Amino acid sequence: MKKNVDGPLWVWRRQIAEAQAEQWLEQLEWVGPQRVMVLARPGSIRARLEVYGSHRREADRLLKAYGGRVRAVAKKELLPPAPSRPIRANRSLYVVGDAKIAQALRKKVPAARILWIPASMAFGSGEHATTGMVLRYLGKSKKLVQDAQALDLGTGSGILALAARALGARRVVAMDNCPDCIRISRENEKSNFGDSAIRWHRAELGAFDPKAVFRLVTANLFSDLLIGQSASIWQCLAPGGTLLLSGILHPQAAGVVRAYRAQGGKLICQQRKGKWVLLAFARKT
Repeated sequence: MKKNVDGPLWVWRRQIAEAQAEQWLEQLEWVGPQRVMVLARPGSIRARLEVYGSHRREADRLLKAYGGRVRAVAKKELLPPAPSRPIRANRSLYVVGDAKIAQALRKKVPAARILWIPASMAFGSGEHATTGMVLRYLGKSKKLVQDAQALDLGTGSGILALAARALGARRVVAMDNCPDCIRISRENEKSNFGDSAIRWHRAELGAFDPKAVFRLVTANLFSDLLIGQSASIWQCLAPGGTLLLSGILHPQAAGVVRAYRAQGGKLICQQRKGKWVLLAFARKT
């Protein structure tokens, strides 16, 4: 029987105290940083916590563990608003979530690569701080990507993998455990490049074996997963390579640093935007 890929997904939500928003983000690390949203009006002491794009089993798990409410929605209803401004990685690479803005930008900056990533099922178009910090790091460190073999772990809508390809990576591999992410990522590659060169894998991080090492590894995942899988993530990094970790809440950054220093990593950069932290590690040759 053919699987119904167009069936409904689920949104889970509940009311929380705005002051507890960061604790809730930590509590929901396992969901993934791009599917959790806290909505609050300025000055309000209450906020609404939402998780988008769940399948029924995940929605029931959230409901049982935390209360709240769930509702079924069509996939097209899960499209978040596209960012009003392009994300600029550098002078030659922009990420845009709106087709009209992308078209206008191509005319304004004809020499630049404009990646059009329509926001899909709340996977985002690079506007989330966790993705934006990595994009800008790659953009400012173009030599890090050029002619490199790059691996993107937890690819979401494929933004970082596509950026690596646009910045000149020789080979790009990307993985995610969500089938919708892989499908959307493939569509995004085809719409932006017209062909398929990136190797997309659907897999659980703990079971993923790329059978190679990479000069550049990016992982936009929550802290518990980054720490728990630090050994397997580190094994993917080639000697002399660079590992970029994002999706880390500021209070948990020290724990992630300890985990990767224990693997032999040298912390070469730490950036912060709001509650989120980017960590860059180098592996000795």
